[in-house]
Amino acid sequence: MNNSKAAGATRDADSEIARKITNALIVRGIDKKSLAEKIGVSYTTLRRRLEQERGDRQSFTIQQLGMIAEVLEVDTAALLPTNMLHQAAA
Repeated sequence: MNNSKAAGATRDADSEIARKITNALIVRGIDKKSLAEKIGVSYTTLRRRLEQERGDRQSFTIQQLGMIAEVLEVDTAALLPTNMLHQAAA
């Protein structure tokens, strides 16, 4: 896989993770500020990652995804991109 395809796949995965977290926040009635405090990142950092702002290419770490899942009361796998789950099952 060349670098541009890898970068595109990473952006797609980050977008899917952000969408799943955002949907779970809405379902649980939790605001971004509360989530940021509970996982130990600034509100700005969390917002930028969830909104996939240009210039912020940081991804959530596995540890952060675990903490987010705990706060949202979902399994960590529920936040992972669908293609990642299919690869793990194969």
